[in-house]
Amino acid sequence: MATENAWDIVKDLLRMGSALYRNGDRIAGAYELNQQQFIVLSEIVNSGPINQKQLIGEMIIEKSSLSKIVKKLKSLGLVTSTSSPDDGRAILLSATQKGATVWKECMGNFHDWQVDWAGSLTKEEVRQTIKVLERLKELPL
Repeated sequence: MATENAWDIVKDLLRMGSALYRNGDRIAGAYELNQQQFIVLSEIVNSGPINQKQLIGEMIIEKSSLSKIVKKLKSLGLVTSTSSPDDGRAILLSATQKGATVWKECMGNFHDWQVDWAGSLTKEEVRQTIKVLERLKELPL
């Protein structure tokens, strides 16, 4: 086990996470969202209709935080909620047409930024990075 360099990994991930968070907020901010709200919108666009329990399972987020984000997305007209036809107690979240449009435009801006940021990496470097990050996601936090 390579724990002697674990702090270097944690430190670099925290530093990069902070920078990614700032850039995510800057890009999503043009649409009155922060990066976490945009990530939830992305999950709803790509997986919807989806209930909050499923969203929590897909993301590393607390139930109370997700509830606040969903409330914000609904107030902006980006998401709607309906009762599940299978279980009337469950609420399904779906993106509105406006939500899908905002997501698509914002994704274009994220794409442009990530090309500038990581465009110099080779395909092999990208593959290796994804492999390591997937492994790290398997570890308990």
